[in-house]
Amino acid sequence: MSCISFITALKKFDEEFGPIQRSALYSWGANAVPVYAISDELYTYAGLTTLEGVKTGRDLKFKTSSPLINDLIKQALPKISTPLVGFINSDIIILEDFADKIAQIVLKYGPDIFMTGTRYQIKLPYEVDSPESYARIQGEERRIYDEMSSADIFIASKEFYAKMADAMPNFIMGRYAWDNWIHTYAEINIKEKYNCTKVLPTLHCVHSIEHIERQEGLPGRRAPSAVHNIRLYEGTFLRYGSSRINKWPYVEL
Repeated sequence: MSCISFITALKKFDEEFGPIQRSALYSWGANAVPVYAISDELYTYAGLTTLEGVKTGRDLKFKTSSPLINDLIKQALPKISTPLVGFINSDIIILEDFADKIAQIVLKYGPDIFMTGTRYQIKLPYEVDSPESYARIQGEERRIYDEMSSADIFIASKEFYAKMADAMPNFIMGRYAWDNWIHTYAEINIKEKYNCTKVLPTLHCVHSIEHIERQEGLPGRRAPSAVHNIRLYEGTFLRYGSSRINKWPYVEL
């Protein structure tokens, strides 16, 4: 039985995101990780619990159904029975030894640590939907992304997540700056924080961000919801600067 559950948001299927998300879900299922998510799609993933009534950007009058991260976490936590929680983006493939390594980390460091890791970029030339394709994707060429301040997985105890969700402003998932805020919050509020990039590599399936412009009429950082997130982070950045997760101690097994 897994000692970690994932919280995420699943985008609506299309030609690009469908194969990416199904591939990510396959890897999570291969590790028997329960998943709690807001979703507009019906999935066959046995470990998925769909969350209803989570607030989204539309509740803040933006043209996006991406969830508010704090409310997503608050809605998920009461349903989770595992001691650890991972907040993860839905385009992230984990490796076949992920669950085993999580158990080893807990034995060595205890359950009250905070971990985050930088993703490795990969192209997804085929859908991961079998043991063979899962093994194959783990051998594809990969390259590290921004080692200083970008992450796509955040692992901590349920208790830490409950406190963080209460403190978190209304960041919209899938836009900018919320990951930087989480890093700074962890740096300030928890002693045992680690970089898990080397021990728990995560594979990010490269994709476009054209969906932001389709939803809101402006691209990337210029989209109203992105501007909203960046403004929420400004006060934290001006006071504390940007946390550099590559300066944190690395998890060792």
